[in-house]
Amino acid sequence: MGTSNQPRYKLGQWVFELIPIFVLMGILFAGIFISSDELPSKTLCLAKQMLGIDCPGCGMSRAFLLIPRGELLHALHLNAASVALYLLFIIMLATLIGRRFQKNFFSSPFWSQTRFYLAQLVIFLLIGHWIAKLYLFFSVNPIGEYLKNLTQDHSLWPFL
Repeated sequence: MGTSNQPRYKLGQWVFELIPIFVLMGILFAGIFISSDELPSKTLCLAKQMLGIDCPGCGMSRAFLLIPRGELLHALHLNAASVALYLLFIIMLATLIGRRFQKNFFSSPFWSQTRFYLAQLVIFLLIGHWIAKLYLFFSVNPIGEYLKNLTQDHSLWPFL
């Protein structure tokens, strides 16, 4: 009997290719089901807990919960890169789903460049927002006092 040119997928390979789709869908649509008020009041960020300083990704989880609800300004206030990263995730999700049905879906130079420049914008916004947060933090807390307090607080640094 004739063989088709299409490769046959093994079940494991097919499931492995679907995992990113479900992860992205969970990330993108979690805000519909979970409000940011339902999150724990204490941060889960290890850098924030140990150093008392926001990391570049701080605020991203709460921002991703606000974006599907249409609260874009609040999301941008939490993390400036959140809306651009959310848009990048939507494009990635559409690409992953589309390529399941059509091999060259979103493979034009326009979409390749769009993903590339959007990823660069996300990195620029993450770093820029973080530097602005550090500047504001250290304008209120001088670096010498911060380091002195950090090394004296044994609850944060039990190994010192």
